[in-house]
Amino acid sequence: MPLLDLAPLAALVGLPEALLAPALILVSAYLLTPIELLLIPRRARAARNIFSILASGLQFVAFFDFQGYLQLLLLSIVCYVVTAVTRHKPSGPELTPEQKASEIRGWPGLLEFLGFVFYYPSFLVGPSIDYRAYQHFIRGTGDYHAVVEDNLLLAHGGSAVDPSKPGGGSRRVSTWSSRLVATARAVGIALAMFALNQSLSPSFNYERVAEDPAYAEYAGWPAWRRFLYCQVTGIVERAQFYVAWKLSEGACILAGMGFNGVDPATGAPRWDRCANVDIFNIEFAENIRMYL
Repeated sequence: MPLLDLAPLAALVGLPEALLAPALILVSAYLLTPIELLLIPRRARAARNIFSILASGLQFVAFFDFQGYLQLLLLSIVCYVVTAVTRHKPSGPELTPEQKASEIRGWPGLLEFLGFVFYYPSFLVGPSIDYRAYQHFIRGTGDYHAVVEDNLLLAHGGSAVDPSKPGGGSRRVSTWSSRLVATARAVGIALAMFALNQSLSPSFNYERVAEDPAYAEYAGWPAWRRFLYCQVTGIVERAQFYVAWKLSEGACILAGMGFNGVDPATGAPRWDRCANVDIFNIEFAENIRMYL
């Protein structure tokens, strides 16, 4: 049993408890991220890992039962195992570029591994991130060096300096403006999907036509109308999942985890590493492979 009773709050806001608990956890990531960025030094890796462990663990115990907690823990471990198997293969042409990028050499430290498993912006609904990317993020290496430097500027102020330049005195373009824009875009899409689901679900839902008297009316429709109803209902039903996935993606972007390097063509930062879902390609997939 969860530690907190959400029934009074659920009645107040008009949401089922089953939806309110995940919503609170997803929204809380946007509150926890500024706390982490402002209070925990970016090079204090142990403290950042502990912060994720405590944030995810306490929230989940408060809102969910222990069985669900173990299910999410198992999914994170499986994600690690998928990338860890490349350690047992010789690095060579038989590895795909994706496998080489996520290749893990050596065993991780326990604290860092738990920080990866319990990373609070993505613990509830993903996105699935590989352990190698989390290592770079928490250590400020690879593509994430620029992100960590900008997080330091937020916490302590100062000039954005590119250490690769002679003398280290050249100003580097900050990632914060594009980060905030990408976060706002993900949140905006989530809110649009929420509005779509809440406004249309009373009329377009599968349960409504599964019972009389609505079923009798539905059965009397022509085939083209029943087909169209099912298609619209499918979009409305999927919209609630898009809400959760986009909110989680936005939290990862705000924290910096969503950084995916710089676009070589435009020089603009890319924030699609933690993209949970491509809504357009799902809704307009040309075949099953594209859908999956």
